[in-house]
Amino acid sequence: MAAFGMTFDAKEWSREHGVATHGREVVLHLDSSHLGATIHIPSCVSWEFAELGVGQGSWIQHQGFRGTVGDLLEKARSDVERNRGLYVEEAAPKFDAVLRHINQMLHSESVESDAVTVSLTVRDPSGLRNVPADLLGCIAKDTKFERSMAEKMMLIPLGALSPGEQLTTVEQIAELVRQARRVVALTGAGISIESGITPFRNLSDSDKRSGELLMLPR
Repeated sequence: MAAFGMTFDAKEWSREHGVATHGREVVLHLDSSHLGATIHIPSCVSWEFAELGVGQGSWIQHQGFRGTVGDLLEKARSDVERNRGLYVEEAAPKFDAVLRHINQMLHSESVESDAVTVSLTVRDPSGLRNVPADLLGCIAKDTKFERSMAEKMMLIPLGALSPGEQLTTVEQIAELVRQARRVVALTGAGISIESGITPFRNLSDSDKRSGELLMLPR
């Protein structure tokens, strides 16, 4: 299996693909036949294997994931084994049960192993996380949700201006325009002069004559 340490940054993802109008939450029912399916989880996404009680929370707590379902289970097993020693001995049976369940998924090749299943819940604020074709049949739930303010903030692309940051060079403005999907310019008084348009408070002689002609009675 591929190494599961590869990262998937949500902000870079948003810079490249933009952001959908809503977030998306998907629940997948998986068994050992799906171990080789590729799955990409951006850093903004929280994921959890419900039956196992293992997963990762918001983007602050992980760097994203690229790999297969099997790799993700290997990562979950590694996390469980690492954290097992942090709890009292009375909690050991629960950790052991989780590890047995993961091992059954990963290493049993018998027909009976197909009955060993887990549910993977993926909550994606970017809304762009697509389910790969070979896992479409595993979708048990697929819903949209409104993003919280924190989720909106964490999708701002890397290198984007902080609120209130002032642009000082033509190059900065040009780069901002190149990255933008839509551009709106709000201008103040005086832009008309720079554009060759006579301001209404200081009409030229030709504009005055045009105005007088328009006011002539029929």
